[in-house]
Amino acid sequence: MQAQTVSAPLIQSSVATATDDCMFVQAQTVQAQTVQAQTVQAQTVLAPLVQAIAFVESSSYWHNGKWIAVNAKTSKAGAVGIFQLTRIACKDVGADYNRCRYDHNYAQKVCEDYLIKLSKYARLNNQEPTLLTLAGAYNAGPRQRNAEYERRISNRLATMQHSLP
Repeated sequence: MQAQTVSAPLIQSSVATATDDCMFVQAQTVQAQTVQAQTVQAQTVLAPLVQAIAFVESSSYWHNGKWIAVNAKTSKAGAVGIFQLTRIACKDVGADYNRCRYDHNYAQKVCEDYLIKLSKYARLNNQEPTLLTLAGAYNAGPRQRNAEYERRISNRLATMQHSLP
């Protein structure tokens, strides 16, 4: 039986490759954690807007840890659920349109994801998104804004501020 010998450069090369791979995985993990933290931060910032949208769209509201659906009918345009999500909005974020009809927590996540996407779209077009401009784009589409809808959201946000302890 012959002993196999491995040259030192080959071992060093293997160690270097393993180290590079490990550093790459660590970098991807840090990047994923950063994206996740940014998403949580965005969802926290968007929480009042999401609640205002649910109220303006369907008179629904968040109470004791769950959504109270008041008027979550399908619109003439085909928007569904308490957030009145359209097929296009669901498709834009890779969501299940039909599930938004009955799963309010899922629809909330879709609403948040769509608002985040609208925010990114605004930044790509050199605009600084605000809660109200996001609301206007949520209602009218990413290239347009609905000033009347923005006013209704603004009024609801003001009402929510006054009702906080």
